[in-house]
Amino acid sequence: MFRNYIITALRTLWRNKGYSFINIAGFAIGIACTVLILMWVMDELSFDNSHEKKDRIYRVLVNSRSGDDELKIGVTPGVLAPMLEDEYPEIEQATRFKWIGNYTFVMGDKRISEGGSGMTDSKLFSIFTFPFIEGDPNTCLDDPNSIVLTESLAKKYFKDNNALGKEIELLGLGLFRVAGVIEDVTHSHFKFNYLIQFDWAARNVFNDNIDEIGSFNYTTYILTKENINAQELNRKIKPFFKDHSEGNSTAEENFSTLYLQPLKDIYLKSDISYDFTDRGDIRNIYTFSAIALIILIIASINFMNLTTARSANRAKEIGIRKVQGARKKHLITQFYIESAIITFLSFILALLIVELVLPGFNNLSGKEFTENVLSDPVLVVSYFILAVLTSIFAGSYPAVYLSSFKPVKILKGKLSAGSKSSNFRRILVIGQFSISIALIVSTIVVNKQLNFIKNKKLGYNKENLISIYRQGEVNKRYDFFKNRLLENQDIINVSGISNPMIYAGPSLTVNNWEGNAGERNIRMHFHSVDYDFIETMNIEMIEGRSFTHDFNNDSSTVFIINETAVEKMNLEKPVGATMTLGNAQGTIVGVCKDFNFNTLHHKIDPLTLQLNKNYCRIAYARIKEGRAEEALNYIKGVWSDIEPKHIMNYDFVDQRLNQLYRSEQGVSKLFKYFTILAILISCLGLLGLSSFMTEQRQKEIGIRKVMGSKVSQLVILLTREFTRWVLLAGLVGLPLGYFAIRKWLQGFHYRTDIEVYFFLVSIGLALLISILTVSIQTYRASLRNPVDTLRDE
Repeated sequence: MFRNYIITALRTLWRNKGYSFINIAGFAIGIACTVLILMWVMDELSFDNSHEKKDRIYRVLVNSRSGDDELKIGVTPGVLAPMLEDEYPEIEQATRFKWIGNYTFVMGDKRISEGGSGMTDSKLFSIFTFPFIEGDPNTCLDDPNSIVLTESLAKKYFKDNNALGKEIELLGLGLFRVAGVIEDVTHSHFKFNYLIQFDWAARNVFNDNIDEIGSFNYTTYILTKENINAQELNRKIKPFFKDHSEGNSTAEENFSTLYLQPLKDIYLKSDISYDFTDRGDIRNIYTFSAIALIILIIASINFMNLTTARSANRAKEIGIRKVQGARKKHLITQFYIESAIITFLSFILALLIVELVLPGFNNLSGKEFTENVLSDPVLVVSYFILAVLTSIFAGSYPAVYLSSFKPVKILKGKLSAGSKSSNFRRILVIGQFSISIALIVSTIVVNKQLNFIKNKKLGYNKENLISIYRQGEVNKRYDFFKNRLLENQDIINVSGISNPMIYAGPSLTVNNWEGNAGERNIRMHFHSVDYDFIETMNIEMIEGRSFTHDFNNDSSTVFIINETAVEKMNLEKPVGATMTLGNAQGTIVGVCKDFNFNTLHHKIDPLTLQLNKNYCRIAYARIKEGRAEEALNYIKGVWSDIEPKHIMNYDFVDQRLNQLYRSEQGVSKLFKYFTILAILISCLGLLGLSSFMTEQRQKEIGIRKVMGSKVSQLVILLTREFTRWVLLAGLVGLPLGYFAIRKWLQGFHYRTDIEVYFFLVSIGLALLISILTVSIQTYRASLRNPVDTLRDE
């Protein structure tokens, strides 16, 4: 019997090649999209999953309040880790980590700039599981001159030889001995290529006093002991800063507080203003999972529509089977097998499609998926489950509906073509296009937001601006380097800053300024800058002046603050007022217009600029428009004259800013392409359905032509019903799209407006697509000779 079901199903598919092709092609595209999204989602969810003690690992965050404002940051003082470990018995171990930029590796005549450097201690490897190929994880960073390399970096410099104990020079830092080689770091919220000892680097490279609660520059991680209540530990560490305030009488709400973030939440659920980790977004997981489900549902709807619409063509088959003794369960089994065969063929085609498009998908998504989609056992099992569920879902309604036909009515010819299923088909088509319209409006708004980000005025001019990381002799002879650059006519101005303009910069709690003596506090970001910084960045001054050589006291402590700082400090006359920033007390000499010194996901916070060119790690050169290549070649030449050993590390600021939103841009492109595919699948279904419905109305079309109807009138008549369906779909899809996209936009502090024309364009596109799809079939049907369609035999 089972063999007979399969043979009958294959014959039915072969007899209706056109409809079978539409079903299989639509299913295959839908399944291919689902498989690709499933791969992407599982890759995102796999971040930080490989650590054996992951359930006991937490990152320590800081929460700072000022009135109604709240600032969450992911950096802490360098002394925090050992203090937490000493004072809280619930904590088994604590460590700290910091990225430290690019350094030039020297091996014989080789000089190569390597990024991905960090500083930490050996406890990092006791907390996190980074598999060691060579070396002892417990002692690898105990010596000041020790270094840990990733496998790829070790092979790059030592080939296949044992790297352990070998020496390698980092220009500006000294000679290091390889004390460990680990597997390459992937799927981690923080990545690195090489690590040096924390204590030595903090004191000797960054001159930081890590024995005191000072600047917030380091990431702190803890490992709790077994069976520790994290919420209770959270409560205990919360008042840490107040407990170590040495009797300060400041109100409790003015102190920053600590709290713990589970490791599993860091990559996908971080909503903090300042850290240096890679981030995903849990909302993207939800969005793409929903898209995968939507596409699969649309493909399944096509199957249901075409199968039920063609019910009359199979009615006599069903009637005869029932007369001969077939029970309802036998017919249901028959139709489920047909569904399973279509699903199976679709899956084979889908996996071939995935293999073909995977390189392009990798490029688009920024992932590195293997080209063998069957290499991951977890994904293979997921594919099988997906195939079974899809087959059951898609085949359920047709199987139940077709098997319910009464043989008496069928054999008397009283069953009209798809009579009972027409309303259900309308609902399915409306559902399809509701989803498509919601996706169209969402895609329009996503693209508009990314264009808004790309073109938004940042408060400074990001164009024609080069950032150069000061190293070696260039750092020591910065003034000479700056003057040499200014000798070139293509370079308009040169200045410097302590941290790149794409990061929020370090922050301190400020509660001592003119008119406020500790009553209120605000979290103040700060940057050390060089002379001419305001002019180089083209930042607008509102009051006062910028830093200038014309005033001798500018070499001591003077500040420029932004508009937001003036507002938060409630200063009526900011210029000339005094304030204390950390251990430095000085006078405010100017107020600059707010500019974005962080990404557009975050609002502009209070900022102080302090003149101290010695702390400026980055130089900015403003060049003439259209002279980028010439100016860059000149800068490289000057660099080589002054610092022949270090390789110059530089960025064009506008390109670097675009890279910050690479994740959103990749998501936007994926969203756009998957939307197009969802619409394509809907159109395939609509094409098949309109083809069948026009086939059923051939005699009506013939009679109308004999009575004098024109082709254009027939096309309008036959497309009118589908047009009504799409308009009804707009009433459902537009609100869905609005609520979905409004939720997505909440992730940006600065966002585009949702305008009415977005919705008009969306429904207009859906109408145009549906009319073109249906008109192809109706136009062909209208051209047929009435003699052929009205002939009885």
